[in-house]
Amino acid sequence: RFSSWVTVADLGDGGSRSARESVRRAVLKLRDEGLVERAATLGRSILHDLRSVLTDRCGPLVRDVRGAGLLIGIELVDEQTAGELVLNLLEEGVLVNHSLNAHSVIRLTPPAVLSTADVDRLLEAFDRAGSMLAERHDPPMERTA
Repeated sequence: RFSSWVTVADLGDGGSRSARESVRRAVLKLRDEGLVERAATLGRSILHDLRSVLTDRCGPLVRDVRGAGLLIGIELVDEQTAGELVLNLLEEGVLVNHSLNAHSVIRLTPPAVLSTADVDRLLEAFDRAGSMLAERHDPPMERTA
C-alpha cells in the first residue's frame, strides 16, 4: 500500500524536523487525494486518445505512442519530424520536450490534476499540431471527419 512506502525512519536522521514533516505531509496528500491512482487512470485515457488522434492525423509519421501513468512518449519517424511536432505543439500552447537519449521521441508529462476541460484542450492541440505536421510531409495526408 502507498501509505507504507515512507516512514519517518526512511527519512533519515540528517534532515531537519521541518523537512521531514514537509515530506510526510506531501506523501499523505498524494495518498489522501488518490493522485497516484488518478495519474494511472488519466494516463491510460490520454494515451488511448493520443494514439487515436495521432494515428488519424499523421499516422505514417508516428512510430509509437507509449507510456506509463502520466509519463507519455511519442516516437516519430525521425528527429526532424519530432522537432516539427514540438514546435507545432508550442504554437498550440502545449509544452513538451524531446528525449535526450532518443531525439525522435517527444515526452509529455502532464500533471495529475488536469481537469476534463484541460484534457480536451490537450487533445485538440495535438489534433491541430498533428494535422499541421501531416500537411508539411509528402504525400499529403487526408484529414478524416
